[in-house]
Amino acid sequence: MAVEHQQPVAYQQLPEESRRYIQRVGLFYNDLGKLVVHGLVDESLIIGAYGGSLLRAWNLLASYVYLERQEHQRQPMRYFEDLAWRVSSRRPETVYRELGLHVLPPGTMQ
Repeated sequence: MAVEHQQPVAYQQLPEESRRYIQRVGLFYNDLGKLVVHGLVDESLIIGAYGGSLLRAWNLLASYVYLERQEHQRQPMRYFEDLAWRVSSRRPETVYRELGLHVLPPGTMQ
């Protein structure tokens, strides 16, 4: 995105393919955020499973989303943003440690 569209714009102004990408990725994470915020899915499950990719996606898309908000006076992807904040405050590694996940490095199994 940053290479193709060096100057961020409101995402509705992007070419169709880029706009569809932002909507597909953004709305997926937005829906996960809804499930977390409303207590239907445990936050640690989503952070552990999607944390790193979710933060990378938010960092890439945030400027387009914010410009969309400014231009159209609405609040798209607020749940996605909230979920990104949660991940930035509680990293996947922390969740793995809290859950007591085990490790089994290569060559240690007999």
